[in-house]
Amino acid sequence: MKPAQVRRHARSLEGASEAPRHDHASFRVSVRIFATVPRDGEHLHVFVPRDEPDRALPLYPGCMRKLPWGAKVLGLRSHLPDARHARR
Repeated sequence: MKPAQVRRHARSLEGASEAPRHDHASFRVSVRIFATVPRDGEHLHVFVPRDEPDRALPLYPGCMRKLPWGAKVLGLRSHLPDARHARR
């Protein structure tokens, strides 16, 4: 996937908007950020509830990793060039 595809998908969610946050593009509903794309354009950070990373990792083993913040896991980090658009 490319950052432009991520932007299109994220902004298509009801109530979602894009705004800069430090050196990242951030996607949010109201004031809550649900995803960011760092300046490198090769990664996507998705912030999910505490139990979700372990459930999502087996579904996308080639492109997803846990997104650590100190001792906590805040969500998932995807390497966009390895990610494919999910079609269900």
